Amino acid sequence: MRIISGTARGFKLISPKGIETRPTQDRMKEDLFNILSPKILGSRFLDLYCGSGAIGIEALSRGAAYALFADKSAEAINAVKANLNKSQLINNAEIFHMAANKIIEVLKGKKFDIIFMDPPYEGDELALSLAVISKESLLSDNGVVVAEGPAEKDLPEFEGLRLYRQKKYKNIKFDFFERTNK
Repeated sequence: MRIISGTARGFKLISPKGIETRPTQDRMKEDLFNILSPKILGSRFLDLYCGSGAIGIEALSRGAAYALFADKSAEAINAVKANLNKSQLINNAEIFHMAANKIIEVLKGKKFDIIFMDPPYEGDELALSLAVISKESLLSDNGVVVAEGPAEKDLPEFEGLRLYRQKKYKNIKFDFFERTNK
């Protein structure tokens, strides 16, 4: 696992041990950032269920102004801290050792241009987090929420968010949402 582009290009990332972390494959990450590239420069990025922090660190490397990382796993948070320090991107980041639903409550009133979520595939955490993000209006007017999840699982509709794009792979997909009440 490495940073693909930007100021930290080629940097090898530390990944938390265990089966709970599924790093986003380089090919998928490259596709994701090709889609997001017009929105990255100067953006405020929220990496929920951050794992190693690979997606948020990639965003910082490509010119995001700020990234907030949140995960409930202490091992994941330690990996994010190490990766941000070694990549020298720590000054533009905040790290929270906190479950996604708790951090969303803490962030009330803050706006993000890009929110990326990759929760555990079992359960309804993705749908629950999207509902709270919509309710709390964490997304900026022209922002995007990207939800990574299993390709076979469709998400419900959320008031205030509209699914405008999907990118499917063999077993995984990215769902892209934008605000409807801009």
